[in-house]
Amino acid sequence: MIKDSHWLILGICLLGLSWNLQAQEKIEIKEIDGITHIINPANPFKGTIKLEVEPTLTINPYDRPEIGLKTIRFSRDDTGNLILFSGNQVEAHRFSAKGNYLGPLGKPGQGPGEFIQAFKAYFFGKHIYAFSPTKVAQFDLDGKYLCERRLENYPILVIDEGHYLAGNQTQQGNDLTSILRLVSFDILKPGNEKSVDLLKGVNIGYIKMPGSQIRFAGDKWGTANFFYAGDLNKKRIYVGLNTAYRINVKDFMGRTLFIIEKPHDNVRISKKDVEFIFRSQFEKYGFSAKDGNFKWIQDVYPDHLAAIKDVFPLPNGFIAVYRIVKPMVYEIDIFNQDGRYLYALIPPPGIRMDNIQFHVMGFSVIETQDDLYVYREYRIKNVPEVFGR
Repeated sequence: MIKDSHWLILGICLLGLSWNLQAQEKIEIKEIDGITHIINPANPFKGTIKLEVEPTLTINPYDRPEIGLKTIRFSRDDTGNLILFSGNQVEAHRFSAKGNYLGPLGKPGQGPGEFIQAFKAYFFGKHIYAFSPTKVAQFDLDGKYLCERRLENYPILVIDEGHYLAGNQTQQGNDLTSILRLVSFDILKPGNEKSVDLLKGVNIGYIKMPGSQIRFAGDKWGTANFFYAGDLNKKRIYVGLNTAYRINVKDFMGRTLFIIEKPHDNVRISKKDVEFIFRSQFEKYGFSAKDGNFKWIQDVYPDHLAAIKDVFPLPNGFIAVYRIVKPMVYEIDIFNQDGRYLYALIPPPGIRMDNIQFHVMGFSVIETQDDLYVYREYRIKNVPEVFGR
């Protein structure tokens, strides 16, 4: 009888544990002001895993004398075709999926298909679009110029061949109000740009000196910033304010489809942590982190880090959310297209996944090799549900 009572108590305890685990995994769905909120549990449904990767392609543009890129950015399509371009030069070059050089794209100048400012290149369907701050030009996949038009807004993120995000700022006293806008256009119909406001905030992306208009460009770790990303295939936009773990999922009309949320405690930091975050920025501009100018940033910098560093679209409608876990360190939360929290990924050691483009089998990044910038692709080996098998 005593044995039976022990087993009964154990059974009740296990049943209670099972109920608790089910409660932890349960997603709560709420309607707030007519908008659906997908409220996830704190822990991912399928657990935390260390990301396993292997390199599959490296392109060193310095191996070719006709390429004079000083900095490198890139755009890749779903089949692996690639464009390497510069962030500050009028220069871009095309490569095949196997890394074979295919030729330049665009050139300096003021004529059709020419640019006086650096441009970013994108693959959309059977065309390449090149966006500068003032115009967009369309090319075929062989780099042949087709058409162009002037832009009425400054694109900060291009989503597809008819939509981009733009920022607008207005000064109000000592404060700067920022607005993130979705702009739609037709490359064949100049002057028809339409826009809708997505987000609005004060002193976004800056650290302001108290009582003055002096600002210092902030960071993505603790400074209040907008985050944004676009998913061309699912025709969705992901936006939000990085200080809260809340991702607004919108359509290409700017309407909110639903909001993804998850419990998150923003990490508390010290003034020493602030110095660690900003030291590299100060040294880049010739200042020492020990200078008196640095102290006011320590005094006004938030005592907590932000919740989200970045958001990236993944294949098949999945979403990658870079969750900040300590100064200069993040983990990657994976949500499915319905907003369910599936995985937490720990990035592989020695690989920075900040300036990245995810694709069907993995991701692409710019890395340094022998003090030179190179383009590299990686296959992700252990998340087959998202990145294939």
